[in-house]
Amino acid sequence: MSMKDEVADSQEKKQKSSPFPNSSLLAKCIYKIPLCGGFCAPTANPSANFLRHFSNEWTPPQPCLRSRCFRGLFEHSFFARIFGSIGVVGFGDVYRAQILTFAFSLSLVAWCFMIFACFAITSQRSVLSNTHWVKANIDKGSVRMYIGLSHAGFDLRNNGKNSSIPSYFMRSLQNSCDGAITFSSKSYNDQNVRIDNFGDIFYNDDCNTCRKGALSSISLAITNVLSQFVQMTTALQRTTPYGDLNCQKMMGVITGIYGLISTVESLRSFRKNCGLKSDIPPWARSVHIDGYLLDSGDAVSIKVRLNAGIAFTLLSIAIWLKCVDVICHLLVPTPKQKRRKLRHNEPAYSNFEAYLLTATSPQQHTENNNEIEIA
Repeated sequence: MSMKDEVADSQEKKQKSSPFPNSSLLAKCIYKIPLCGGFCAPTANPSANFLRHFSNEWTPPQPCLRSRCFRGLFEHSFFARIFGSIGVVGFGDVYRAQILTFAFSLSLVAWCFMIFACFAITSQRSVLSNTHWVKANIDKGSVRMYIGLSHAGFDLRNNGKNSSIPSYFMRSLQNSCDGAITFSSKSYNDQNVRIDNFGDIFYNDDCNTCRKGALSSISLAITNVLSQFVQMTTALQRTTPYGDLNCQKMMGVITGIYGLISTVESLRSFRKNCGLKSDIPPWARSVHIDGYLLDSGDAVSIKVRLNAGIAFTLLSIAIWLKCVDVICHLLVPTPKQKRRKLRHNEPAYSNFEAYLLTATSPQQHTENNNEIEIA
């Protein structure tokens, strides 16, 4: 059977399997939704498992790869084909579905961690107390300070009968994070202690450094979430020989490395500027800051213990997950037929679907027996 016949046959099968047999305008609009619209599209992918819905002719970026010029640059170029050849030939081909499904799973977990960390942008007390990046125990837990990306929250847990002192309040980091706090001290028999500048807990007594570091981390946190979503879709796209593409492998590795570097930089900057010291978990630091007793005016020294918050810890775990994700992409080479130089008169050069079909000949499907079967 010629390539043209194969394309015609695949298109006929695809039309029969379509949930929109008349190819309505609405259906075409849905299919072209970037990254995820192709999940519900009819496909000519011959793989007999559910991965065909996530790795087909509609799931790569639309309409870029349907442009011959774009494919010539990012898919068929010498560099793209060389990059696609990186991997463990044999092992990577046979266990393609398992390796890249595992990579997707890790990316999904890392993505959830990153979304969780973004909630630290909040100004809401209940959210910040669960998604903070740094936690400070002041005076043996008399006060707990939660530092997020835009606000710091103070939970005064030892107020006793002194109702004049608020039990919880928030301070914005947008303008300044300096300020005074008054609380009932466990270390000084529940006497009221005042700290004129809680910014003293930071390096060099410079709260503004933390403010700038926290605010700069907002954009990095949001960018990481977006790039991680792209990372997940590239892993899914590569799970079948039909859908695997040289450009998707490059995108998976590049976005993975970019996300890895930006996450590390975000954590490093925040750790350095917002009170944490150690390079290893739990990134703890203890300091003493000056205060005084309200009743007598006597000077006192207040101990503060800073530890990494929940979001900071989860992002640190996400870094390792992203490392494994990138390694998984590098382990699996693209199909051999997609790494060869195409002649301009070949159908596979001018027709995107014909190009995808080049990797679906029976002799190239040794991995099908190892792919995840439909339940």
